[in-house]
Amino acid sequence: MTEKILVVIVLLASHLPIVFACMRSWSKGKRPRSVDLIGLSCFLYWDAEILFEAFGGTYENAFFRPFFDASESSLLPAVGIAVFAPWVIRIAYLWSARNVEGANSHLTKLRAPGLFYAVAIASCLAAATTSAIFLYTLGTIWASSRAIALTMGPLIVLMLIPCGLLCFYVCLPESHFSWGRAFTGFLVLASVWSAVALGERTFVLAPLLILGLFYGRVSWKRVVAFGGILLVLAAFVLPFFKAQYQGEESTADNVAAVFDGDLARGPILVQSVEWAKALGSRALPYPGAGYVYTGLFYVPRIVAPFKGSSTASWFTAAVFSSNDTKLNWGFGVGGIEELLLNLGWLGLIPGLVAVGAVFSGLDRLAKGIPAVSIFTSLAGIWFCGYDSTAILYGFGSITIFAACLQFVFTKTEDSMVTRLRLVSHHT
Repeated sequence: MTEKILVVIVLLASHLPIVFACMRSWSKGKRPRSVDLIGLSCFLYWDAEILFEAFGGTYENAFFRPFFDASESSLLPAVGIAVFAPWVIRIAYLWSARNVEGANSHLTKLRAPGLFYAVAIASCLAAATTSAIFLYTLGTIWASSRAIALTMGPLIVLMLIPCGLLCFYVCLPESHFSWGRAFTGFLVLASVWSAVALGERTFVLAPLLILGLFYGRVSWKRVVAFGGILLVLAAFVLPFFKAQYQGEESTADNVAAVFDGDLARGPILVQSVEWAKALGSRALPYPGAGYVYTGLFYVPRIVAPFKGSSTASWFTAAVFSSNDTKLNWGFGVGGIEELLLNLGWLGLIPGLVAVGAVFSGLDRLAKGIPAVSIFTSLAGIWFCGYDSTAILYGFGSITIFAACLQFVFTKTEDSMVTRLRLVSHHT
């Protein structure tokens, strides 16, 4: 018990100062930097479950053993990574961001508002109708998600256009007028409904998270309240996203399933430590295989048949001692575990430095493209829970849509071309 408490103290001593930095920003009505949100992600995905275990809670998962059941040779490196990784990322972020200045640009009024609203409404209705057709025809979310993936292929990202519209619109001053608030509500409903047929709870809940974290003045109390609401909603909708649901699960069972399956990443960190090699890991066919897939994510497989699968897919296949990565589900593999699995021990530190530099560059880019700040914030929060492919598929696609809308329908106070050059110069 003493050893468990010591681990908890060390983890909290590392992560809580960063969590408090997030709280201070929210208390001032400001948006935390993405690097601060990565620290919050460490607390949510690692510390919460480890705390739960340390004080007598039972982690129940058929595929992974509890964090503290790992051998000492696995546990100590896992704790070391959890303690130092966010600080390596933070140092790299701050170093990369040095001497970079520039006022935060903001979006002006819409250019061609009539055309924008017509395009937005038509896009939302098209995505929502497609979702309704699949759900009505197949009857269950699980069946709909498989059918829509087979039918639409890479074009499935078009179902996220309503959420991209929402990201763009909440950055506009029009969204705070009375009619703008009504249209924001319409975009939230369209985004949620369009995402239901995809079978991903993250996409269903993301519009509510965007509304809670990025619309209007945000306080830490509001963030905590929305976080609690989303956790309850995630547990409530969980049964409907399962392949088979017979109504036998209790609310407590669903909450436990959300905690064990969606938040507890400590056991997966331990598993990644055990599979890591000097370069790469036994879970992937070659070092960096998962990043190759992420880099080629938007490239059709017919063009790049060699791109393979995501890190989470390879990891899931390895858990089952299989080479089949075509599963339509996978275990949640966080960004730091992804680094370890892809690059091995030799690549871990350089990889963490690269992560800090990338987030720093994205935060600078967000000064000219406000929707990018929503992406960096969501990616920071999700960083310790999901791999780069999952983040790019969801939040990256949404942000690309929002950025395109900004280029077409608005102007910013400073030139986005200049901003892009600034990012390129300092990266």
